Amino acid sequence: MAAVSPAFDRFRRSLEADGARERFDGLDLEALRRLTGDERDQAEDLLVAKLRDENDGRAAEALAILGSPRARQTLEDALARLGPGAARVAVARALQSLGGDDAALQAVLETLRTGAWSQRATAARTLADFPGPATDAALFTALGDSHALVRLNAADALVALRGATGQAQGHWQPLGLMKVALGADLPCLRTMGAKRLESVIRTLDAGGSPTDGLLAAAVDLQASPARDLLEAAQAAPDERDLQAPLLAMSTGFDLVWAVVSLLANHLDDPRTPPALEALLREAGGASDDDAETVRRDLASDDVQARDTAARKVLEDLDIA
Repeated sequence: MAAVSPAFDRFRRSLEADGARERFDGLDLEALRRLTGDERDQAEDLLVAKLRDENDGRAAEALAILGSPRARQTLEDALARLGPGAARVAVARALQSLGGDDAALQAVLETLRTGAWSQRATAARTLADFPGPATDAALFTALGDSHALVRLNAADALVALRGATGQAQGHWQPLGLMKVALGADLPCLRTMGAKRLESVIRTLDAGGSPTDGLLAAAVDLQASPARDLLEAAQAAPDERDLQAPLLAMSTGFDLVWAVVSLLANHLDDPRTPPALEALLREAGGASDDDAETVRRDLASDDVQARDTAARKVLEDLDIA
């Protein structure tokens, strides 16, 4: 048997790997790119068989790299054969890299609509490679998905399609805070995050810069009162009070950050409901009865009551 090159050996071993970690790492595509002549043809044979016989989605990107007529035909056949799922999404993405067509886009959209949550999350992330009105519409719908990772991947794809992926996304910055809201348990926070992201996307589509408007704000976590609120939230409930630093953050993006952070990450802290009650009185103009009702419902075990109370907090503070 003729000796094979180190590159072919590395590629073949990556293709044959059956361990979960090795499969997660994917194929050695750099080794594939180094192949020439017979070894490149042999690699194509292996990849065609892997996709055709095992529905192994890892082969899709590798076949796109080879880019031969046979490789493309194999991908097109797989797209027609496979049902909604991760392998079909991988095939669609590979075809898109070769020029794509509507069939590839529709395959990803179908998976986003009908797949299991992990498949929907993969489809949402993949749509960043499929610019167009149908993609935008599907991603905006996915911001309301039942699973947090689908919502977050949809948000990332919408941002990526506008070339704003370099925009900082720490939780103290607007895009990051929108994702905190989108990933939250409370439906009212998810709705708020989706509305704010849609507003940003409309601004970008109208020619605005990623650093304009909401995206230009940021909370200084090293300075009071944000630092004080963070330290208090991380302390034991009987050691620090949340109310004083929260009331000091009663305007602008600082207020939005403080309220969303408490509702998303610290609602089970017994100090959060009374702190928000005090904020509603001082900054939201709520009556004593309304503010007390909000405090009581935020502290309850009733999921719907919690969400209704949180929505009132957002609305009264003009955050929703």
